[in-house]
Amino acid sequence: MKKKKKRMAKVSDPEKNQKPTLRTCMEKRESFNLFVTHLQREFSLENLVASIELYQFAQLLLPLVPLERQKQFQYYNQLGHHKFAPISYIVAQDFTVELKILLFYQKYVSARAHFEVNVPSLIKDEWKSFCETIKSDYDARNLDEIIQSLYVAPDGGDGRSPGQTASDGGIWLMSIFLLLLLLFFYNKSTLAMEHWLNNNTQTTILKKVMMNQTN
Repeated sequence: MKKKKKRMAKVSDPEKNQKPTLRTCMEKRESFNLFVTHLQREFSLENLVASIELYQFAQLLLPLVPLERQKQFQYYNQLGHHKFAPISYIVAQDFTVELKILLFYQKYVSARAHFEVNVPSLIKDEWKSFCETIKSDYDARNLDEIIQSLYVAPDGGDGRSPGQTASDGGIWLMSIFLLLLLLFFYNKSTLAMEHWLNNNTQTTILKKVMMNQTN
């Protein structure tokens, strides 16, 4: 009688009927660090870092938006990486909400962005228009100094100070943008993780960590 060959377990484990997700990856320090290490090697950290920073910024905005708007963030409030991910330097500073919105634009979306990410043109254009209005309220030289501070080692901060609140209209608009951007960056990070799981021969460790397997 012929012996059947033992089939290698796939990353999508049929016995567990469960597939690793970005959510489970980000809930554990070990799997989170493995994924970050992979992205560093691929020079593609931007989307994950942007989603983490915007997540932290969303936490800051939540007390300032209507209750029904807060409920839309509920999905992202359940992400576990906040327990160990570093606090965003922008979020930690005692800047106005509008200025933080501008700094995120300068960091990730503008033509001079050091960590440029690809976002839908509609979002980019609307965000740019919103930021042009914010820029007009700040002295150009002072604004340049603040933007340059993004690329200097941060000097701490607890990341919980909201600074001055923005106008109701601005908060409402940016809460919509945050939802769209969080979804966009989260999905791009998910695709990156799925590509890694499907093409990397060393995913067993990641899988075990994410699925609570010990042997």
